[in-house]
Amino acid sequence: MDCLPDPTCPCCGQSDIFVHNNPFYRHQVHEIPKPAVDISEYRLFSGQCRHCNEVVRGKKPENVSQGIIGPNLLSYIAVLAGQYHLSIRKICSLLKEQLGTTFSVGAISEAQTKVASMLTPLHHAIRDSIQTAPLVHVDETSHPRNGEESLRWCWLVASEDLVYEKILFSRSTHSAKTMLGKNYSGLVVTDQCPSYNWLKPEQHQLC
Repeated sequence: MDCLPDPTCPCCGQSDIFVHNNPFYRHQVHEIPKPAVDISEYRLFSGQCRHCNEVVRGKKPENVSQGIIGPNLLSYIAVLAGQYHLSIRKICSLLKEQLGTTFSVGAISEAQTKVASMLTPLHHAIRDSIQTAPLVHVDETSHPRNGEESLRWCWLVASEDLVYEKILFSRSTHSAKTMLGKNYSGLVVTDQCPSYNWLKPEQHQLC
């Protein structure tokens, strides 16, 4: 928006102001648009042949999501859960307050499952690459979920250019082998947790 000076000179009172080509100051205000959900409705009609009475039904376009949650909202839900660790009920509450849209707990859970299945091949590819890296750092930390009594553990294996994470039910040697692979031959940097004692001394560096 261009803010022009008053056309009347405050000094002499003449209305003959020449506006310079370049602004002497720029002021920027950062704002976000009001969040809203774009709802697309596809009405499917049927028809009937006048000659043989065959019923013909319309179909949705091939690129339309099969569920009620589109790809952008699906990604947003995945980020809320995976990156910001919101529970399903908190995601439901946030979507209602922020976007004015209501989804059931089951719908959000189904959305998370769908995203997880989409990312599974990539997750496996990262694991396979990590397990052949020459040097990795490994750590694990407690991962409580929604007040459940059974404690889970978030395991992390990092190479020079990749990070592989997985939630497991224990902090055991079995879990460590699940993350690294039973026959891992590279160097492993860990803390003094006994779960890594199965590694050969020459390939195990303590931090």
